[in-house]
Formats: sequence, C-alpha cells, structure tokens
Amino acid sequence: MSRRARVLVLFVFAGCMVACSRQPPTGEGTGASSGASPAPMLSAPRSPVPQPPASQPPAPQPPAPPPPAPPPPAPPPSGAGGPSGAVASKAGPACLRGDLDGCATFVIDGGLARGPAPVVAKAKAVLAGSCNLTAARPCNDRSPECMRRIARVCDASGTLAREAGDLKKAAAYHQIACMMRLGSGCVHAGDLKLDERAGGKDLAAARGLFHRACGMLDPEGCAKLKRLEATTGGVEKALQGEAAKLDADCKAKKIDACLALAQRYRRGEGVPRDPARVDQLLERACDAKSDQGCLELGTRHFFGSDGPKDVGKALKVFKKGCDADGGLSCRWYGEIHLKGMGVPKNAAEGKKALEKGCRLKNPDCCFMLR
Repeated sequence: MSRRARVLVLFVFAGCMVACSRQPPTGEGTGASSGASPAPMLSAPRSPVPQPPASQPPAPQPPAPPPPAPPPPAPPPSGAGGPSGAVASKAGPACLRGDLDGCATFVIDGGLARGPAPVVAKAKAVLAGSCNLTAARPCNDRSPECMRRIARVCDASGTLAREAGDLKKAAAYHQIACMMRLGSGCVHAGDLKLDERAGGKDLAAARGLFHRACGMLDPEGCAKLKRLEATTGGVEKALQGEAAKLDADCKAKKIDACLALAQRYRRGEGVPRDPARVDQLLERACDAKSDQGCLELGTRHFFGSDGPKDVGKALKVFKKGCDADGGLSCRWYGEIHLKGMGVPKNAAEGKKALEKGCRLKNPDCCFMLR
C-alpha cells in the first residue's frame, strides 16, 4: 500500500472513532425533556451502598449501664438524733470551752449516750463536784434564774453519778434539783425510786415525785405518772404492802425506812394520815444521827406544819443534827441565828454553824459566808 493510501486509512479510522465517541450509551434517553447529562463512556459504574430492607428493624443497641448508686447519706452528728440530741450537739462546743451551763445541758439532753468522746470527757471533768461547791458554780445569787441553773448542774451531776453506778449519790443530786423546782430532777429522782438497785422500789415516793414534776408542767413527769398509775393496777393495795414492809424495817432500826414511813403517814399513802406518828418517826431518825431526819423534824416545828409553830424547839432539833455533823442542820441552825429568824440575832453562833456546814460541803453554808 502506498503512503498516501495508508494516510487515508488512518484518517478514516480516526474519524470513525470520533463519531463513535459522540453516540449516547445504550438505553439512555436523548430527548431534551430528560434533562440528564450523558455519563462518559469510559467511567466505571458506582457500586450502590447496600441498605437494609424497609421492614427490617434497626440493629439492637446494647443497654445503657445503670446509673451509679447514690452515696449513702452522711450520718448525723453525734447527739443529733432528735430534738434533744440536737440541743446536746449545740451544747457540745460550749462544754468543750469549759462552760458549766453548756456541760449541764449536754448531759441532761442525752449527750452521754450519743455525744462525741471528747465532749463527754470534758463534761465529766467540768461537772465534777459542781453540786457541792468543790468546783465553780454557774452563778452566785439567789435569783430564780440562778437557782434554775444550779439545779440543772445538780441534775446533770446526778446523771453522771448514775452512769458511774453510784445510785445513792445520783439520788441525792436529783433530789436537790427537784427541791430547787427543776422538773427533770424530780423525774430522774422518781426513776430511781422504781429501781431495785437503788434500795428497793418505793411506789409512793415515785408517784409523789412524778406528780411534783407534772405540777411543774414537765411533760415526761406527767407521762410517767399516768403510766405508773395505769400499770400498777391496785395502787392502794401495793402502797399498803409497802408501808407494812417499811414499818417492819423501821422497827429493825433501818433509819431510811423510818424516814420513808414518816412520809407515808404525812401524806396518808397506804396508812392513815397521822401527824403525831410523823413526828415520832422523824425524832427516832434524828436521834440516830440522821441529818435528813433532823432537817425534816426541825422544819416541821419551824413552819408549824400539822401543829403550832415553835422556833425554839426547831433550834434544838437543828443543833442536835449539826452537832452530829449534819450539813443541812448546820445550815438551818446558822441561818436562823445569823438573820434572827424568830429569835434574837446571834451572828457569832450563826457564823460558827455555817463554817462547820461549809466544811461538811453544804453549798448553802458556803454561799452565806461570802
């Protein structure tokens, strides 16, 4: 083939190739209405992304982890288990500073059972001897508020003595608080009268103490009085039995029994009311060097309880008790002479008796000497 023929063939072949490249792909529409651009012939077809069928539910997701458990609530501070516990908790810092009122409040409101150990130890140290003037007093006057504060200190001291197992001392401290018109002191003294470990049950004394606390509008005293009368059933029969036992013990020269029996005859509990029998029993106790017996007999004569007032007879009784080292008797004997209460003043005799009473750790004697 000549060179010219070969050029012609190549030219025709190239034109054919150009023409073929301009034809639309098979099956594609070529009308203007389609609006689609033809895909290049040499481009590779795209693989469709597989989609799940419409009816197939989505793949299950793993369950969410449970939320973390909430932290346990913080425990309440010691002594904050209730209203009284809250008071004990607030009184704790004051007690740690050595405040006598704060320590008394801490103990009375249950701090010994629920309070932190450092406060308990501090309360015991601060209150030690505070009811008998071997330590400080919360105040030094005779106002009702001061008397109440001192009564609370004595009541708290009784609680400490009871915890230490000294029920006799506890009863004495609670009785002082009760005599100073503190309702909780009467309630605690009444509790000990129902405790066999404190010298045997005395229903009459317990009832009298709860009744006194209730009269001071102490709710616990009223509740215990009601409960005692409801649970003892035949109270009068029980009182008669107790009085008979006290009489037998008094005849056996048990002075505490004579004192308790005197109160039964004074109030008419289990026995007929008999003022003469009261004086007889108290005189027997005073002769046996019972300071309490001399005190009760002397005050009966001084005030004329169940009989005529006789200050001279009262002084003789108080002197007998003071000579027997009775701090209560010395207090009355000294004050009567010092102030001239129904007798001419005798400051020297009064001061002598009060000094002896103070040495016997009677707080009122020490107070009157200031």
